[in-house]
Amino acid sequence: MAAQEQVHPTRQLQIKIHHTRDDPRYRLCKDAPETVKHIISECKQLAGNAYTERHDHVAGVVYRSICDEYGLNKPQHWWEAPVKVNKNDHAKTLWDFHIRTDKHVLANQSDIVVVDKENKRAAIIDIAVPNDYNIARKEKEMFRNIALLENRLKNAGK
Repeated sequence: MAAQEQVHPTRQLQIKIHHTRDDPRYRLCKDAPETVKHIISECKQLAGNAYTERHDHVAGVVYRSICDEYGLNKPQHWWEAPVKVNKNDHAKTLWDFHIRTDKHVLANQSDIVVVDKENKRAAIIDIAVPNDYNIARKEKEMFRNIALLENRLKNAGK
């Protein structure tokens, strides 16, 4: 709860409130003040691994629910990575899959694609785990990217 209330004992807080520190920079990247916001969602040092791991765990919860719905095999444990292609007679799922299009689309790497064979429909699922202040911007960006990808796929089918 301390992190949520922005009162976790970060270096920035120690300087502003307690006056016990001189350098506010985050000890890992030394690029910005050490704040909860920076640690949770802005640090470039954490972007490659920690944020990706958090994203994949959230996407894994969604993936396992989809597998349950369609009777697909799923990873036994939450920390296990899903298989790239999972299918049965009813559906097929693609995990972290590069979707090929006739023209280049910037966001063509979807987290989960579900192909419902019985209803002849497909769903592209993209997961984001933004910080509170970034939700609206991320949502807008994701809708734009999915619309571009959807448009390319529809045009390719004609």
